[in-house]
Amino acid sequence: MYQELSTNQVADKLLSVEAFGKSYAASIAMAEYLEQIEDCTGEQMQLDPIAIRCEFSFDTIENFAFYYSDQLRASGIAITSLGRFCDHYSRQAVIEWFEERTVLIHVEDDFFIMGEL
Repeated sequence: MYQELSTNQVADKLLSVEAFGKSYAASIAMAEYLEQIEDCTGEQMQLDPIAIRCEFSFDTIENFAFYYSDQLRASGIAITSLGRFCDHYSRQAVIEWFEERTVLIHVEDDFFIMGEL
């Protein structure tokens, strides 16, 4: 059986399994991302909130930089061992580094959703 869901219904399902904690903004951002994929491919998707919860993380870009600080520094990106940015260019370089390797969805402020690496 197939049931078409609205953006808000998808976000509610993601929120119900705390795919991104209690962030409704992140759930909406992911729902919109999934809609874009459907629009681009022309194929309908089956929603699996648990799989999304397992395959994506929600955090600040600074925390993501901390988790991957060794790889970022090895790539020549200027960040501290705590994942702090040395300047605005470092922040942008970190974002681009992740975008080249995985899905990175901006949610709001410094919060992002990142796919598995």
